[in-house]
Amino acid sequence: MRCSPRRRRSRTPGPAAGSTARYRRSWPRTCPISGWSRRCAPPRTRPASRGSGRGPGSSPKRRSRSTSGRGAVFGFVLGRLLRIVPMLLAVGTALFLLLHATPGGPIVALAGEFADADTVADIERRFGLDRPLHVQYLKFLAGLARGDLGESWFYGEPVLQVLQDRLPATLILVVPSLLLAAGIGVPLGILAARSRRRGLGIMLAALLAFAVPSFWLGHLLRMAFSVEVQWFPVQGMTDARSAADGLRQWLDIARHAVLPVATLTLHQLAYTVLLTRSAIEVERRQPYFMTALAKGNGRRRAEYRHALPNGSPTIVTLFANRVGWFLAGAVLVEVVFAWPGFGQLADAAIRNRDFPLVIGIVLAVTCVTLLANLVADIVYMAIDPRILPHRGARA
Repeated sequence: MRCSPRRRRSRTPGPAAGSTARYRRSWPRTCPISGWSRRCAPPRTRPASRGSGRGPGSSPKRRSRSTSGRGAVFGFVLGRLLRIVPMLLAVGTALFLLLHATPGGPIVALAGEFADADTVADIERRFGLDRPLHVQYLKFLAGLARGDLGESWFYGEPVLQVLQDRLPATLILVVPSLLLAAGIGVPLGILAARSRRRGLGIMLAALLAFAVPSFWLGHLLRMAFSVEVQWFPVQGMTDARSAADGLRQWLDIARHAVLPVATLTLHQLAYTVLLTRSAIEVERRQPYFMTALAKGNGRRRAEYRHALPNGSPTIVTLFANRVGWFLAGAVLVEVVFAWPGFGQLADAAIRNRDFPLVIGIVLAVTCVTLLANLVADIVYMAIDPRILPHRGARA
């Protein structure tokens, strides 16, 4: 008996079979809080193409993208560094003309009000003040192009040397204050945005500290902890009566720096708290934050893992813009506590009409502010790669 051949089944499924197949290829995604679930298609994996392995000649496109990205970032940083030069030239020119237009030049500060004509002529010839203004300006530009800011009229030393001698003392106050303001202000700002009851007290304290001038706050701290309690020295950087060196000298400097650092930190801390609170409140209203909570994350984890990275560009931007104001506040605090940094140097330069030194201090602060903005832009790129500059884009 001849058997009939077996019929082949059609591999093309019907409409019901196709829906069943799609259903089997999906898996449920369930919310752990509300119990709501939906079906999601699995991610499609691309077939491995030739040369897509991890061998020596694999993934040429990925390498080209990383290389082009690094080149674009390098070009962006180089362009920003080159822009600093015309900015410093513009600031130096404006300050040069402004100082020479103010009444009361360095002759009165150096020779006094009752100096005779010969003494005045000798001082003018020594510092080149007897030349026309355009000749002095061209000499200033030539020195600025060489990186030479001239010689201080009051100290008799090169301006760069005077700034280099006073810079470490200012950094001892500025760097710890910035780190403390960022390390304490960001968590307090997040706490103020999370809880209304605690946030009200934190906001009132921050507004009060931000409204108080830094020099007056320094006087209050000195009266409380140096005069009344006598825990810390009144002023100065070291104790002139002790000849300590090594570790004891650094401990003495740290003890003298407690009140100036506390003054700068409290004023900047209030600004950081207000800034962080406003940024976190904006991010908490975004849909991704609700999604993070729906996935089972706690509020603290959602704030630090999701809201803070997305709100950090705003915080970094305004924090970098405050560097110039922070250095200005450091000048006032150094004058209050007689700290031998840029503060006392700027005060002495202004009172003695030391034009080269005043220009050097302002240019140094301007350069630090511009570099801080550049560092902020680099931090943006590290936080959010979407804002990386493309090749051919302007810096």
